[in-house]
Amino acid sequence: RQGHEVVQARGRMGGAVFSYGAVFSPRPVVLPFAEVVAGLARMPEALAARMAAIAPAWRRRRPAGTGFSMTEHVCHLRDLDSVFAQRIEAIRTMPLPVIACVDGTALAAERAYQDQDPELALAAFRRGREHLCAALRPLDAATLARCGLRDGLHRMTLEQIVRELLDHDRTHCLELEELAAELAQDGAAGSRVA
Repeated sequence: RQGHEVVQARGRMGGAVFSYGAVFSPRPVVLPFAEVVAGLARMPEALAARMAAIAPAWRRRRPAGTGFSMTEHVCHLRDLDSVFAQRIEAIRTMPLPVIACVDGTALAAERAYQDQDPELALAAFRRGREHLCAALRPLDAATLARCGLRDGLHRMTLEQIVRELLDHDRTHCLELEELAAELAQDGAAGSRVA
C-alpha cells in the first residue's frame, strides 16, 4: 500500500464484476503515528463484529479457491501480533536486527488453526493487541526511526513495521468482507452474515 488507501476493494465491484486487484488512492495518505496506533487498537472490535456476523457453524468454512476461514483469520491475527511484537522489540533494542518474513499459510497448517476455538483466539488477540498498543503509544521519534533488515535485504524503520501491521489488519478486513459475502451468497451463514 505504501500509504495509499483502498478506494475499491479487490473482489466485489458490484453485480457479477470481480477484480483481482484493489484500486488505491492516487496519493499516499500518511496518518499521524497516534492515529495508526488508534487504528490498531480498534481491530479487535472490528474482528469481533465480523465474527459475530458469521454463524458459529460456518466459521471454519473456507472461501472458494484459496483463503482463510473465519477461525483461521482470528488465529492468524492473534499469532501475527506476537510476531510483530517480537519484531518491534528487536528493532527497539538491537542494532539493525534481521526481520524475517512469516509464511502465514504454513503457520496455519503447522498450528492447526482450523481445530482451534475462535472465541479463545479472539480473546487472546484482544489481550495481545491491547498490550502491543500500550507498548507503542509512548515511543518517541528517535525510537520510531530505528531500523531492522527485512529478510536481511532492506531497511525498515520501526514506524514502517507498525504501519505495515495496520495495512495487514486492513487487508484481513477486506478478506473477511469477501468471505462473509461469499458465505451469504452460498446461504451458508444464514441471516447472520451482514
